Amino acid sequence: MNFHICSTGDPDEDYNDWNYEETRQHKVYRMHKNTKQTGSYFQIKPGDIIILKHKNILVAYGKVKRQREIAEDWGYITDVEEFSYYNTSDFEKGVSNYGVSNAVIEGGKYGTVKTIKPSYALAKLKEINSSCSLYNQIINEISMQKYIDLLKENKNI
Repeated sequence: MNFHICSTGDPDEDYNDWNYEETRQHKVYRMHKNTKQTGSYFQIKPGDIIILKHKNILVAYGKVKRQREIAEDWGYITDVEEFSYYNTSDFEKGVSNYGVSNAVIEGGKYGTVKTIKPSYALAKLKEINSSCSLYNQIINEISMQKYIDLLKENKNI
């Protein structure tokens, strides 16, 4: 499981609010096909976790079901099982993305999608919403993987 921050777009552009609304209504992340700095978008896989960045704050996260391409300008689509939001009464609220530049593994400083370190991602998921079932599922999966890695390291499996 990898973690990715996915930006809905430039905060000063009109399309940003439209894209965020599409994301919320259809449980997808959409990226324009003419995006110059896609970052690590094409490395996203089913089971990965995407964290939505809207207007420079982190507002939600979800588990990836699949990626697909459709014949539209906003045709790069990542389907998500469900998004867990910071605030379901005000979708514009979220948490700071401070420190992300030190957490980037792939995607670069200006990439629309950045793959980030698990430690940073887990801290942000906890801030966004630690009371949802997805958060608990992620924590359990990571704990189990650490246990498996330890067994492998000790040659017990």
